[in-house]
Amino acid sequence: MKLNLYIAVTDMERAVEFYRAVFQTDPMQKSDRFSAFQLGDGFFGLMNKTAYAFPLEMGNNCIPNFEVSDIEAEYNRIKPIASKITDAIMLVGPFRLFQFTDTEGNVLEFYTTN
Repeated sequence: MKLNLYIAVTDMERAVEFYRAVFQTDPMQKSDRFSAFQLGDGFFGLMNKTAYAFPLEMGNNCIPNFEVSDIEAEYNRIKPIASKITDAIMLVGPFRLFQFTDTEGNVLEFYTTN
């Protein structure tokens, strides 16, 4: 089984540019309706809200989290581009993490294990 994830966006161009900076890669697919970034064996997709079959609320519908090797470097890299970001890297059980908000109001999390 392979996990793929997509989130709703209202402004595809703005969202693609944000995630291009976050993932430091170009999308493998890009259109006004759906864009996707290859991440390992899966992908992280952006679906235009108007393409959904059912009404949905924007932002914070799930919290995708991504394991990173250097949490401090990622925090410093993401801080200037995030709409919101936690004040500091948090220690939660065996994890060090921070959360940030994208251009569409979705919360994401980067983490590392101690």
